Amino acid sequence: MKKILIVVLCVVLIVTLVGCGGTDSYNQKLYEFQMNAFVGGLIAETTGNMIVNIWHDAIFEEYDDDTKAYAVKEGGYGYNDFNTALALYMATDSYIDNVAAMEENQTKVDAMFRDLKEPPKGCEDGYEIAKDIYDAYEDMVNLAKNPTGSLQTYSPELSDADSAFMNAYDKLNRYFDSVEFTPKSVESNSTSEATE
Repeated sequence: MKKILIVVLCVVLIVTLVGCGGTDSYNQKLYEFQMNAFVGGLIAETTGNMIVNIWHDAIFEEYDDDTKAYAVKEGGYGYNDFNTALALYMATDSYIDNVAAMEENQTKVDAMFRDLKEPPKGCEDGYEIAKDIYDAYEDMVNLAKNPTGSLQTYSPELSDADSAFMNAYDKLNRYFDSVEFTPKSVESNSTSEATE
C-alpha cells in the first residue's frame, strides 16, 4: 500500500513539475511561430510601405531616392500615374523576391499555426493570442502581395494590420512572462531582410 501511495505521489509531483501536457514544449512552439511570423510580417511591412510611398509619390508628384525609379517617368520629365508606378515596382526583382520570401514564410507559418491547435491545459491563452498574430500576419502579407483599393484605404489598412500584429506580438511576450517561460533561441530559415 505504501509503495502505491509513493508511486502516486511521485507521478503527481512529476506532472506538477513538468507541467500537464508539456506546456514548455507547446510554449516553445508558440515562440517559434511568433518569431517566424515576425520575419514574414517584417517583409510584408517593408514591401507594403514601399507600395504606399510609390503610390503617394506618383499621385502627389513627389519622389525620393527609393521611389524615383517608379514615380518619375523615364528620362526624368514628368510623373507616371500611380498604376504605372506600382506596376513598375511590382515587376522588379526586389518585389518579386519579397513576394517569394513571403510565400515561403507563409507556408512555414501556416504549418506552425496548424500545429498549435489543441493547446494543452494552461496554454489556451497563448493559443488565442497566436490566432490574433496569425490573422494580422495574413492581412499584412495579403496587402503586400495584392495591393487594392485606393491610397486612402490601402495605407490605413496596412497600418491597422501592422498595429494589430505588433499588439498581439507584445501580448504574447507578456503571456510568456506570466507563465514564466524562457524560450530557447530559434533560427529562422526565412529571409529576414526585405529588399526595396
